[in-house]
Amino acid sequence: MNIILTVFAAWLVNQIIKIIIAKRINSFFKIGGMPSSHAALSSALATTITLTDGFLASSSAISYVLLAFILHDAYRIRKQHNISELLAGIFVGTIISLIMFHV
Repeated sequence: MNIILTVFAAWLVNQIIKIIIAKRINSFFKIGGMPSSHAALSSALATTITLTDGFLASSSAISYVLLAFILHDAYRIRKQHNISELLAGIFVGTIISLIMFHV
């Protein structure tokens, strides 16, 4: 499984969902909104690395720490996302990773 391809697919699906929810094509490049592309991309990366390398691998630990930093930054520092947007993005990223892993 290609990690970069999976992460890109999660981002792309997330952006398409964002267009559907907002009912505006320009939402594709909008920062913020439902679901969070920050969360989708970083959770897809963490999930894919974990599926590839195993939960106890150092790379998995690093990817989850990175996920936590990205979510904290998007929610607390830049205030671009709320909790529901982040959770929806995590869901999208994780589901796409699981689908791509089993294809």
